[in-house]
Amino acid sequence: MNRANTIQSISAALLIISILLFNTASAQSIDDPDQVGWSSIRGYSSEKFGEYFKKKSRQGYRVVDIEVDKVNGKRLYSAIWQHNTDNRKWRSLRDQTHEQFSNTWNSLKDKYRLIDQEAYKVGNSMRYAGVWVENKENIKWLSYRNLNEAQFKEKFNKNKANGYRMVDIEAYKNGGKTAYSAIWVKNTGNTAWAEFRNMSASQYAEKFKSFRDQGYRVLDLESYRLGGKHQYAAIWVKNTNKRGWKALRDMSAQGYANAWKTAKDQGYRLEDFEAYNTNKGTRYAGVWRQNGERLSWGPRKSIDKLVEKYRKDNNIPGVSVAIGKKGKIVYERGFGLANVKDKSAAHAGTIYRLASVSKPVTAILAMRLIDQNKLSVDNPTLDYVSDLPSAHTHTVRQLLEHRSGIRHYKGSRRPKDCKNTDPKCCWVPKSLAGKDKSSSQFSTQNQAMSLFIDDALRFSPGSKRCYSTHAYTVAGAALEGAAKSSFPKLIEQHFGQSLGLPTLRAENMKKSVKERAMIYKSATSEAKRDNISWKYAGGGLESSATDMARLGLKLFAGQVTKDSTRKSFWKNNVFGHSGAQNGAKTYWRLDFGNELVVIVLANRNAGNPTELAKQIANLAK
Repeated sequence: MNRANTIQSISAALLIISILLFNTASAQSIDDPDQVGWSSIRGYSSEKFGEYFKKKSRQGYRVVDIEVDKVNGKRLYSAIWQHNTDNRKWRSLRDQTHEQFSNTWNSLKDKYRLIDQEAYKVGNSMRYAGVWVENKENIKWLSYRNLNEAQFKEKFNKNKANGYRMVDIEAYKNGGKTAYSAIWVKNTGNTAWAEFRNMSASQYAEKFKSFRDQGYRVLDLESYRLGGKHQYAAIWVKNTNKRGWKALRDMSAQGYANAWKTAKDQGYRLEDFEAYNTNKGTRYAGVWRQNGERLSWGPRKSIDKLVEKYRKDNNIPGVSVAIGKKGKIVYERGFGLANVKDKSAAHAGTIYRLASVSKPVTAILAMRLIDQNKLSVDNPTLDYVSDLPSAHTHTVRQLLEHRSGIRHYKGSRRPKDCKNTDPKCCWVPKSLAGKDKSSSQFSTQNQAMSLFIDDALRFSPGSKRCYSTHAYTVAGAALEGAAKSSFPKLIEQHFGQSLGLPTLRAENMKKSVKERAMIYKSATSEAKRDNISWKYAGGGLESSATDMARLGLKLFAGQVTKDSTRKSFWKNNVFGHSGAQNGAKTYWRLDFGNELVVIVLANRNAGNPTELAKQIANLAK
């Protein structure tokens, strides 16, 4: 295989140019996978970036885009990672001097190719960052940096004529003048492409629309200052495989965060990131690419419309929905706002109160303890909670099935308006001495049950069924006794650690939690967050929609509990549970026959999520 290297010196500050001549493959097919695991970070300090870099590298990811910016006087680092599916070698280096970068470039050029480069100032000196990947396909490539306008035009015309296309462009200040860098690859597939730079906002918008309408997508976007004016440069490439994409610009930090979350929900991955200073402060841009089939899933648009209408009709600030089907998440999306004041978008990762959907999670925890031979649900609760009053002769199963005789909230009545004399009527006098809530932070459900446990049972255990959140608090205490651990720790151990569902946990209002939704009493008015630690087991858990959907999929796959154990509690093929409390209205639907899970979470107690989930399930089957 013949190989030639052409090296030309342009100026003292110009990087050596090398054209690698090999039998070539298509860079587009290699650098644009249909689906790949990915992550991105924004605005990290050098130390924090280094820590994340090591973490993702250990997890088998590689950097595909790096950005270094000065924001409010601080140098900040951002990057995009993709899963290194073929274990190819790669390098990502930053804060290099001109000489260091040139030496790195020369040492890697024969076996690696440059896929991204960045130039920036540290003090009065230029620094450079770059990302290289092992050139397994022997793709012909070349790159330059520190070109002036005339040099850039000369190289552009020559490279294009020689059958190369540009895949990366940068513009930056060097010595008080605008300089350009670029990376090119051999256009073996004759893919149509175009590059324009030094565009105003209106010129870029015009080009964007024109190329979009012709079936092109944005491959790379750059924003910079030229002659005191804000300018844009971009590379477009023909979207030959018709997969989805989007490119957004000039966003505030919050606007970008919202766009990132929404795009991820829809099934995009971030491909290119840009931060830049404007007269209005720091602004952000991003280019996203369809990742997998979720974006093109047939029922997606119908479900989008259905949920958004539901949210608006019921004046709910934020709603999140996730759907899992036959082993994978086919849909996840947030609608509206998780935080109205901050204008933070709701998304699939937003953490909501589960309300009474906490009850089936507690039941699942009981199932796991049964499988571990730590719990026998048909044993008396007294076997696990020895300090119960003697009248509590119920079993743990009776607690979980609402047949224990322990009361519900004072003044409650089910069915609504039923008569006290009706044997099927479940009612609780308002005059009872026990309490229904507390502002105390309880560390165990055993401690919490002291609020009501001295109130008399409403009926003999096993004689009837009456819904009771309080009974689940006692059930939580029984699980604590069986496993010799507090209920919050059991949830963390079994769901967060063992099953990999980190957002599913007991809500501790004293702890700040990233992505936790605010709770509301109207479309815009916040509700006061009450302490729900006294009823963790029956209504005090929180989770994201994604993790609840994943829990359902794991149940279908037999990864959570034995099928025989599950059927001893939930005998039907379809199981569902709703929840309603201060700042939450929820529903979780599990269709074991079709392996279909639907979760609806909202940050206001309004609407009918049960009916919504049924409609979604019908569309998703």
